[in-house]
Amino acid sequence: MMNELTHTTAQHLLALLPRLSHRLRDAAQPHQITVGQFRCLALLSRGPTTLGELANRYGVSPPTMSRMVSGLVERGWVSRVEDPLDRRGVRLEALPTGRAICEEMFEDAREQLAQYLEGLTPEELAHLHHGLQAVARLTAQTEGGVYPLALHCRERQAATADLHEVEMN
Repeated sequence: MMNELTHTTAQHLLALLPRLSHRLRDAAQPHQITVGQFRCLALLSRGPTTLGELANRYGVSPPTMSRMVSGLVERGWVSRVEDPLDRRGVRLEALPTGRAICEEMFEDAREQLAQYLEGLTPEELAHLHHGLQAVARLTAQTEGGVYPLALHCRERQAATADLHEVEMN
């Protein structure tokens, strides 16, 4: 049974997620890419995977995922490569241009969100950071250990370093 604070916090998160998602759409718009395609590109930037694995990860059918990936392939951001372990299989992987676009979009979205966060005090920012780490941990547990897409290794390291600096001051 949820206590009132848990329920209220969940309600706030549900209200904020569309607003935060809007920042991601804004970052994707100049590249004429959907948020779904961006998420696929971000996942593929971590390493090759199969279409079936990608479809399963996002809870869509392989034909739906195939259409989404086709747009990325046509732009030269993703390639389809024969699977060395299964000659009938195909692995998808982000090409250097795709990874560069992905990084640029992450940077645009991060900058937009950072502008909002500058209105917080260092203490509020540290509390938010700790709370988000906890939510990320819970998310990773329910998603098989995969850390949320919006936090790449470099960003996690930088955010952790920045947080320690705030805590020290």
